[in-house]
Amino acid sequence: MSSISGASRRVAEPVVDRSPRSRRWGSFLCGLVLAPLAAWLVVEAILAPASPSGALILAGICVIAAGLLSAPFRRRRGMTTAGVALIALVVLARIILVRGDSARARLITLPDGGSSRLVSRVVEERDGALLAARLIVASGRLPARDARDLVRAMRSGYERMEAAEGALPTPAVATYLGLQSPQRFDTLIVEPEGRALGTVVFLHGFAGSFAVQCWQLAQAATDARLATYCPSIGPSGAWWRGSEGARTVEATIAEVERSRSGPIVLAGLSNGAIGASRLVHRFASRLSGLLLVSGCAPEARPPRGIPILLVNGTWDSMTPIGLQASYARRGGRTEKRRIRGGHMILLDRHAEVRSAIGDWLRRVAGQPPLRLRSAWARISTTASRASASSGRERERRTISRARSDSR
Repeated sequence: MSSISGASRRVAEPVVDRSPRSRRWGSFLCGLVLAPLAAWLVVEAILAPASPSGALILAGICVIAAGLLSAPFRRRRGMTTAGVALIALVVLARIILVRGDSARARLITLPDGGSSRLVSRVVEERDGALLAARLIVASGRLPARDARDLVRAMRSGYERMEAAEGALPTPAVATYLGLQSPQRFDTLIVEPEGRALGTVVFLHGFAGSFAVQCWQLAQAATDARLATYCPSIGPSGAWWRGSEGARTVEATIAEVERSRSGPIVLAGLSNGAIGASRLVHRFASRLSGLLLVSGCAPEARPPRGIPILLVNGTWDSMTPIGLQASYARRGGRTEKRRIRGGHMILLDRHAEVRSAIGDWLRRVAGQPPLRLRSAWARISTTASRASASSGRERERRTISRARSDSR
């Protein structure tokens, strides 16, 4: 009996850290490194602000840092493990819950057509993107005018996307892990309401593929009832280097031709616009238009036979407006739209850019511009109301004559 009670006491005793003192002080040193990083991330998370999942992951990092710092001074173990467990639970929940197949937007891999990768669901894109944007602004690498509204514009873009689509997986994680290749690359697809009448293939710029930029461009495409395909390559966004960019574009266009109908427009943003202006000649016979936003290659020549829209910010210092002006002078069926802003006009001046691109895409797809459609709708509504009123008046006169005859 006494042996049983002794065993019970041993079970009830708290877990005591009996690890060597050298290991515990080594943990303390690791905590000294991690704690300032955690404190800085807390400040950034408050300023951003972080997403709910990002805040929970950060809480786990803080618990780990506290556990490491307190290791030499406490007898019970488990604090560091609790932080790791919290992060693991958040990541597992995102993998299960963030499927990437909302009604209008989904992330797949091409050319196999597979579902989104697990790593694409691990973190919220906005957390990493806004943190990186704040670092870029703080580093002074961007001109003051372009940097001034970058974080605000990106935050606003993520708010619009999340309100419309909910949580989406991101191609950015796989991009920075080096997983994008012509054999298997992430592609975000955004559908319009109803049946798509054509497709825009959108090439991302420097820093890699981000869902928010694809989604924002896709809003103009959906106004024209076009689907949007956004393939991914490496972080440089150098679609013209080597053969990988061209092979990725080829695989994307081939998939669109296999599964869709209607016109195909090749589009690009920043480095993606430079790549599109260089690669378009390989695919010109299969395209119905070329759209270049905030960039083009200085030596590129416009393709013949397809309409081209050039959209640039008036004070863009990264891809100056003169590059597109020179491109337009070399021929082709080019139109230019000048938007008051810098390099980030796709997000910073999203309403103006959406309107300009949407009107042009409707014409490419053989639809009347939205303003004409609205005017025609108003005329049709007025005419139908007048017709209904006239019909009611005729009916009233007929009834009146019938009553007079009966008298």
